[in-house]
Amino acid sequence: MRLPYLLAATLTALVVLVGCDNPGDQIARVVDPEMAELAKVQAMDRPAAAAHVPQCRIREEGCARVHEITGDACLRMAQDRLASGGAAPYAACAAARFGVLRNAGVPGTSLRGLEAERLVRETASRAEANEANMRLAALAAGVDHPAAGYYRASAVDWQAAFAGPVPCAALQEAQGHAQQAAAAGPAEGLDNRAAATTLANRLSQRNQAGGCT
Repeated sequence: MRLPYLLAATLTALVVLVGCDNPGDQIARVVDPEMAELAKVQAMDRPAAAAHVPQCRIREEGCARVHEITGDACLRMAQDRLASGGAAPYAACAAARFGVLRNAGVPGTSLRGLEAERLVRETASRAEANEANMRLAALAAGVDHPAAGYYRASAVDWQAAFAGPVPCAALQEAQGHAQQAAAAGPAEGLDNRAAATTLANRLSQRNQAGGCT
């Protein structure tokens, strides 16, 4: 019967220990710092969230969401800045955050991770872009979702444009992946159907030009 009293006394002591400017926040930082970090990033605007470097460990409660929120912020910043410049650091940030989630096996984040890797390729120097494209191709091949076909096809199309040549079988397979992605619905907040349709048409032209029909 004394447990609630003892818990209250403990929390009161913690407030006294860390200060009383904002007792709720102070208690959260002492009792559950991971959830306190999550609450902090949830309250941030996009630029602040993109600039935040997660302090928690991925297996800790709430830490996956910290990586997802900050990764999403970096991803949107990279997308917004792709045409005007300055997207590279945000693309790298997004790839890093979603890479942690991928390695931890967190579901529902794979496509955003692929989009981040695509943006890394698009913002890389020519010397680094080929490696980025090979990484995108390898990662996309491991994602079991029709929308991932856009990224598989994009990697083949990039190779044909900048590193070629590409065998007919690979070009034909890529066209099929792009067509599947064009028919897939939006997922993870991404809608690449229009881009996949454009890509499928370009790959069709490559196939025709190369006599791969």
